[in-house]
Amino acid sequence: MAAEAPDSGGAAVDSARRQNSRTNFRRRLRFPGPVRNRPREPVRSWVMNPTEVREALETGLIRVRRSARRRKTIAVSREGESWLLAVPQRYDPVRNARSIGELIGRVQRRSARAPRSDEALMSRATALNERYFDDGVEPVSVRWVGNQSTRFASATSAERSIRVSDRMREVPEWVLDALLVHELAHLRRPDHSAEFRALTARYPHTERAEAFLEGFSAGERSARGEQRPSGE
Repeated sequence: MAAEAPDSGGAAVDSARRQNSRTNFRRRLRFPGPVRNRPREPVRSWVMNPTEVREALETGLIRVRRSARRRKTIAVSREGESWLLAVPQRYDPVRNARSIGELIGRVQRRSARAPRSDEALMSRATALNERYFDDGVEPVSVRWVGNQSTRFASATSAERSIRVSDRMREVPEWVLDALLVHELAHLRRPDHSAEFRALTARYPHTERAEAFLEGFSAGERSARGEQRPSGE
């Protein structure tokens, strides 16, 4: 029996199919690409179906990070143009594609609720400033930034400017409001003194938001395979 000749074009066809799959999948999820200096489109609220999840796992648009410390729960977060999925050691992403798609859908919906532009973020901060302070100190600039990978937000009191990490686009509105009030308070008190804490306490959900962000930060560290810093 004559041996069959290898299909020299098979690898090229498969590579082209994978690239086309990645392109179509990015388009469906409306990945925004580089954040800085680029306006973001509203993110659609929809659940990925199991086929799309398996396709994303195959092409690398969903990357899996296994952790021996994680027992039952899974977590997902944006990392550039892909998703980072943190799972227990024995978790089977392919068999659980439906629940992964639902989790990504929830993250998408939370992201869609956040102000999408610098102008909207500035308007929100101005309204909070008037409501909780109204003392003549007003922010000059409030904007999203893509270069804060560990901080949630920061402020420069001398310039009266506030920068919010674009990671915070995924948090609920009341958490974002707490962050903005925190930074607005820094325009008045650049420290974390008792006077500063009294200012942030004017927002009624400050303590809840701090607990939420502590969990958010822990989830990010877990997804990156990092341990909680000592003394924190």
